[in-house]
Amino acid sequence: MSRVLVIVALSLVAAGCGTQTPADCQLQSSANGPYALKFSQAGAGTGCTATTGPDTFGDLWQFDPFENRLIVAFSALNSTLPSPPNPNDPIYGKGHFSEQFPDANDLCSVPDFTRMQVDATHAYAVTNLQFLNTALYLGTEFKADVTYTNGACTRPYTVQAINPAHVCAAKADCDPFAQPFASGVNSLYDQGCNLEQWAQDLAAALGGDPGTGICFFNAAFPSLGGWKP
Repeated sequence: MSRVLVIVALSLVAAGCGTQTPADCQLQSSANGPYALKFSQAGAGTGCTATTGPDTFGDLWQFDPFENRLIVAFSALNSTLPSPPNPNDPIYGKGHFSEQFPDANDLCSVPDFTRMQVDATHAYAVTNLQFLNTALYLGTEFKADVTYTNGACTRPYTVQAINPAHVCAAKADCDPFAQPFASGVNSLYDQGCNLEQWAQDLAAALGGDPGTGICFFNAAFPSLGGWKP
């Protein structure tokens, strides 16, 4: 190799990969199971009781991506899902990523999400839906503001969600490095086994044993800092 070629090669190594294309905005599709959502009250609401508009509750949502950055979501707890699926059914919330790539804060936003009519009395109006993205996160966490309707009750909530929805009985069950069976939760998240009632309700819906919960974040979005045994 000539001296000139050696100098060029060393220059390329020193320059690194500063022009590498960032990962597209993406999310975890229904093939990877649902997201576990925690709804936390953001106001008193109207016409609500502790039953129809609780301070905290959970749900399981599934998403699928389509062409032109379209995403479609539905509640996996809905017992009236159409078979075969009908994309025009009001149970499906639909929206578009506003950009192809994450912004400077590693967020991919969905500004135009349609109302999800879960059933005759339950519905979600979703705003400020943002997925944590880049090649490190792959859309495995999102946050949103949601106005929840349950009959005569309408109440605002903030939402934080994680994928996969992993059932746990103790913190060790959420270990992303465990062998032979890891939790599958991103090791960059600060998370553990949540055994609050909303998490136990979701675990039961996923077939978990009584008293089990869900691996979930220890702090508000984005709850980074990594797994802490």
